[in-house]
Amino acid sequence: MARGRSSPTTEKAPEPVDEGQHPVKSMLAPVRAIAGQTSRNAYDHAAANEAFSARLISPGRAHDILTRPHLPRCNVARLHA
Repeated sequence: MARGRSSPTTEKAPEPVDEGQHPVKSMLAPVRAIAGQTSRNAYDHAAANEAFSARLISPGRAHDILTRPHLPRCNVARLHA
């Protein structure tokens, strides 16, 4: 066998789990940032929980508005609601 080439039996195909890790890590990075911001600024557990929930919901609302098939003109304040 030629040097530098692998035989088909020694080449490893990427594991399906490995291929899915990057999108998951990309999705979790903002969640981690939101959690850190919430924990730094919270006064108590209940306030932290409420703030964390609201901060997680907001990007989803903005995404829903921005990905509508027929996006009407939108007031930026509505994204913040």
